[in-house]
Amino acid sequence: MRQAGGRWKGLALTAGSALVLTILLYGPVLRAPNSYMVNTRGDGLKNYFTFAWHVKHDSSMLAFEGMNAPFGEHISYPDAQPLISNAWRILARVFPAASACSVGLENLLMIGSMFLSAVFLYLFLSAQGMRWSLAAWAAVCIALFSVQAFRPVLAHYALAYTWCIPGTMWIGLRHLRSRAPWSFMPVVLIWVFGWFWIHAYLGAITGALLFFWAVFVPPKARGWSAKLSLALGPVLAITLSQALLMLTDHHGARTEHPYGFFEYHTNLSAFLHPDAWWASPLAKGTIGAVDGSAAEGWSYIGLGNMLLILAVLVISIAAMRRLRVKELFRTFPSVNGALFIAATCLLLFAFGLPYTLGLEDQLWHSPFIRQFRAPGRMAWVVPTVSATWSTIVLWRAHQDAGSPWVRRTALVAILMGTLLSGYEGWYIHRIVARNFVSSPNLFDRRQLPASLGYIIDHAASIPAVAIANVPYFHNGAEELMIPLDEPGMFLGQVLAYHTGIPMMCSSLTRTCLEEVRTSIRAFGPTWYPRPELPGMSPSDTLLMLIGPGPFDRYDSALVARTHVLYDLDTVRIGVMTVGELLRDDRGRMVRDWKWELDQGPDPSAIATDGFETGPSIHVHSGQGAYSGPKKELNILASFPPNTFDPKARYVVSFWYYDRGPMRCHALAGIDEHDPVTGEGWWDHYTDPRFARTIDGDWSLVEIPFQVRSSAHPIKVFVTGAAFYPDSIYIDDLLVRRKGAEVVRLDSLHQMLWHNGDVVPITDRAGP
Repeated sequence: MRQAGGRWKGLALTAGSALVLTILLYGPVLRAPNSYMVNTRGDGLKNYFTFAWHVKHDSSMLAFEGMNAPFGEHISYPDAQPLISNAWRILARVFPAASACSVGLENLLMIGSMFLSAVFLYLFLSAQGMRWSLAAWAAVCIALFSVQAFRPVLAHYALAYTWCIPGTMWIGLRHLRSRAPWSFMPVVLIWVFGWFWIHAYLGAITGALLFFWAVFVPPKARGWSAKLSLALGPVLAITLSQALLMLTDHHGARTEHPYGFFEYHTNLSAFLHPDAWWASPLAKGTIGAVDGSAAEGWSYIGLGNMLLILAVLVISIAAMRRLRVKELFRTFPSVNGALFIAATCLLLFAFGLPYTLGLEDQLWHSPFIRQFRAPGRMAWVVPTVSATWSTIVLWRAHQDAGSPWVRRTALVAILMGTLLSGYEGWYIHRIVARNFVSSPNLFDRRQLPASLGYIIDHAASIPAVAIANVPYFHNGAEELMIPLDEPGMFLGQVLAYHTGIPMMCSSLTRTCLEEVRTSIRAFGPTWYPRPELPGMSPSDTLLMLIGPGPFDRYDSALVARTHVLYDLDTVRIGVMTVGELLRDDRGRMVRDWKWELDQGPDPSAIATDGFETGPSIHVHSGQGAYSGPKKELNILASFPPNTFDPKARYVVSFWYYDRGPMRCHALAGIDEHDPVTGEGWWDHYTDPRFARTIDGDWSLVEIPFQVRSSAHPIKVFVTGAAFYPDSIYIDDLLVRRKGAEVVRLDSLHQMLWHNGDVVPITDRAGP
């Protein structure tokens, strides 16, 4: 009875201490949670928008309609935290005022994570028999320190729920100690399944940790039933989650090879050193900090963990030297040891292993695993698991060791190591807390600046079916994408939320490639076959948000077709019908280009190459095309010295076959070389994914360039990472002076060329 009473005291102490720390750090936000946004840049506003839009405007629990109009998106892809946002959406149907408080809910969930982490850690530690006061101290200190806690500043709000790892540890321990593990298994399944429907990475982290924990728990420790049921729970959760996604996701055609695995894994430096952004003074002065490391690779284990692990090693060595092996084994309980090994497995994957050991090409052929674009996140389990395991080992040593020196050392190590963890965590939370009050809630009309309110009023007066941004962008599909215009994205989301008009532009994750292809074509040149936008009629009105520019030729054409209604300093608001957006100008362009052709040849073309003799299974026009392994340096054209004038600007264009996984993940550029000094430059380059012109299965790649010296030889190249196994197919290369009008007629194939563009003379439409 005394022990049970002590545990309740410890729980109260833990909860009270964590609550006090939360109030000290985040007091202003706790007093007015719906008044602030922690981050409004890039994904920051987007991850508030997707949640809030779903609660307020969406017509279905499984659909997100705020971007990528008219297609929308499945709710599991926009970082909308489907489990939580749908629960809040249901509540808002009963209490409508709740729909205006989505931002406040997200803020409270992030801020409350440290409190919940401390509670779960206390439950875990006290279940190991640790004294309630010491367990409370260790739980609060360990809960403070988590690299994951910095995610709000990085705009990843769902990933900021640090309590998912301590909660998983407690759920796993409860399962292993259950007298009826098969009956407890549904709890494990629901736990992992729920995290999958908050964020896929949290589901993967919790599922993998529990699975490997089950793998490494000795059968004799808890029995085969506990071991097998614990392993089966997360497997069933992942299977059910994927099955539900497949049954309800009708968009399809998503990339299976998202970019980032070999860029966003962790490394030894990120594991042993904090980033200078959030490093404590003590860490900077002792082990040093890394400046500018990739945030997705952060896996810093912490000074406290280093001290705790060092103390475990010292005590272990002392026990072995005294031949007290039994005492040593009692100190390392098998269940907690298995958890530590499971966390180590996730750490190895966070390092990109085994693929970073020269097996990069094998990732291409690894189903499911190849979808991890940021394996470094798997390392988040290590600081929490390591600190907890070390603390338990040292507590056992303090209790069981025969030597007073060992007992005192173990207790001091627990106190000092956890204190260091809390100290470093405090610095992380201070930065996060400062960011939380950096911006007002832009989805609260009362907090908006007058200029934004004025724009919203004008936009709301237009009966539009969708918002279209100029500059146009469509970011996130991985294999076809137009880079984000951040000011346009910002304003588009604010207007969309307050007016209920969805955006046609998008910045989501793994968007359906066919939908992106259709959208890019709709906002592209009007002299190629025009797509259809399902659910939109030609007479429907689009609300055009036009930024300050400057614009490329594609966006300039959109501005020219827009009827501007309001010119409001940094933005113009106009309208365009869907019919005008999708108008077909092929007939008019053929007439205009033929007229230019009749004026005589233009000498501005430096070189053309149709690669007619090149063997290729994909051809854009004529009889052949260039093909080669993408991982090699493919030279498309070479020019000797004195070909280009350094005072002039040029454009190289070519057609690039864009079908197939990761096909467009390549670097296309200009190689300039000084034969005297041996220096070389890649000053001008692009990515085939960013092409604004798509015709069928081909994208028009355009690279403006200017040489440093006329004495340098120039090469046009395309290359890719060494682990890409696919080939590239390129056709109809043209190099010309910028601004020149190079028109040519291919009488044999009845094709009319204008610069890099081409129109079939026999298949024209439009006026």
